[in-house]
Amino acid sequence: GLGDVYKRQILWCAWWAVLGFGVKSGIKAWFQDRRDLGWQAEYSRLDLQGFPVKVQADVKDIALTDPATDLTITLPLLTISAPAYWLGDITVDLPDDTITITTPEREMQINVQNGRADLHLHPGTTLELEQLLFVSDLWSSTTPAGTLYSGDDLTLSVKQSTDTPSRYNVLAQTNGFSPGNVARAKLQLPDSWPQTFKQLALDGSVTFSQPWDLASLKDQHPQPHHIKVNRAEIAWSDLRIFLAADLVVNTEGVPDGTVNIRADNWQSALDLAQDAGLLTPAIYDQAQQVLAQLAQLSGDKDALDVQLNFKAGFMAVGIIPIGPAPRLILP
Repeated sequence: GLGDVYKRQILWCAWWAVLGFGVKSGIKAWFQDRRDLGWQAEYSRLDLQGFPVKVQADVKDIALTDPATDLTITLPLLTISAPAYWLGDITVDLPDDTITITTPEREMQINVQNGRADLHLHPGTTLELEQLLFVSDLWSSTTPAGTLYSGDDLTLSVKQSTDTPSRYNVLAQTNGFSPGNVARAKLQLPDSWPQTFKQLALDGSVTFSQPWDLASLKDQHPQPHHIKVNRAEIAWSDLRIFLAADLVVNTEGVPDGTVNIRADNWQSALDLAQDAGLLTPAIYDQAQQVLAQLAQLSGDKDALDVQLNFKAGFMAVGIIPIGPAPRLILP
């Protein structure tokens, strides 16, 4: 009857009020925790809305400064929301207005259209991470000197495997990626060099020692046990680089497996690195000689096709040892 309907409405209103109070209290506590650590952590307003289907918090005029690094982030608005039936599906919407990041070395402005991060946690006592997704339309990063980088869109995805909870599939891609005038000047690119990358993408997976959950964010982080890169690709002008990898990582962080790299027109990449000041003339000459020999072995002087082998803590190109392997340990 109508009485039951009214009771359910009253209960839902009470439930929403409790959730809203919890969300608001949690955000206030997070800012206070930062202050207790010596941060500057301020906002001008915290408003709740979204009744009855979701709980939405609008945090306005945020300013965060980490005294250890002098890193400051300011943004005019951050919107955090979740459906009222499950607060473990969280959406964070970035403002269309400028986000400013300041360090002792530089000031950078980030502009993102329709930027959104979605966090999905698995219902249960541990709240395992199911998916972390960030998407946006046009984006750019600029400094007072000009544009660093920009792109037509951006997708970053980390998704838990349905059959192996400790494995997360990773996807990253941006279309229309363009180094701006600041980056092009740093690389000393000629005007004839194309503005936009043809491809910039990564597809792979990482299997950890255990699934990520809320506890692992605070305590010891899960460590990578198996890293697989199905395909990583960079295509810019006549330069194309492809990478695939299959590495098993032991408890000490030592990888065992292979990394396959193919670089078409590798000379262009080497010249870019020299022009950017990343290589001294002596190192450039040595690298050119070694890479030319490797390219000859692969049967195409303009294409470099090599396999890096990781075994017993060392790296080798084919059977030629080149040094100790890096330790792959998350801090």
